[in-house]
Amino acid sequence: MNRRDMLGAAAVMLGQSRAFGAAALPTEFPWSRQGHIARAGGRIHYAEMGAGPVIVLLPKLGGWIADWRHVAPLLASRFRVIALDLPGHGDSKMIGPPPEFQTVAESAALIKGALEELGVERFGIAGNSLGGLVGVAMAVFWPEQVTHLMLVSCALFAPMSRTDMLAREAQRPGVYDKDGQPVPRSLHDIGRRFGIVRRETHDEQNLSRAAAGPWVRASERGAGVSGIVDYLPRVDAPTLLVYGSAGSYHDFRAVGESRLKAVRVEIVPESGSFTHQDNPEYTARLMVSFFG
Repeated sequence: MNRRDMLGAAAVMLGQSRAFGAAALPTEFPWSRQGHIARAGGRIHYAEMGAGPVIVLLPKLGGWIADWRHVAPLLASRFRVIALDLPGHGDSKMIGPPPEFQTVAESAALIKGALEELGVERFGIAGNSLGGLVGVAMAVFWPEQVTHLMLVSCALFAPMSRTDMLAREAQRPGVYDKDGQPVPRSLHDIGRRFGIVRRETHDEQNLSRAAAGPWVRASERGAGVSGIVDYLPRVDAPTLLVYGSAGSYHDFRAVGESRLKAVRVEIVPESGSFTHQDNPEYTARLMVSFFG
């Protein structure tokens, strides 16, 4: 699927949901190259630009590669920047319906396999939300290859049983419909939780969640049962925890600082939880300093 096809498919989804309101499709596409890597069960979509040491960009739960489009060009003069859609997200299409639980470890293995196909042996990772959790798993599984780890607004959960995870989900009605599709979110409802600064960030999130469909729920469940906090002490790579000046992810800061070996924290001003979308210039400066 080329970029025109991707935007066309998203436009169809936009028309199918009146709740998206005035949401606009992303039209900027700065990447020099893009393609798909076939993996067992489907394919992983990637886009890249630049040359030099590799930085892998991983989007949030229900996100897509376009989340990083404002930051990538600011890094490309010094790094080879590779963004990948997580399994079932964006244009990383999998065969058949999603499993009940898509674990972080499973997603990490698929992303790592795609990077091997691209000839990438050593790399830093910058991941937002679910993308950061996948990055943590990759840093633990392949410590000699992951050089740096940047976690942007990541929920560092203690492990939950599958029964408890499903019970937690049942206590949050209206997040998914009866078919497991994510319900579009209103700016009012999630403004405090994510500290939304730019309306564009909110509107596009509804579009990217629609593109992922039931994979959002499967991946959220998988993140809950994966017990990412137990991975943290096993991370050897220098780690940067990044938070926006607004948003609730600060609640996980103490967990990260206490369990990671080599960690520092940065707060991005004038930003909500998605700093790379709300304040890409500041976020890119942090990344150049950290990964450089």
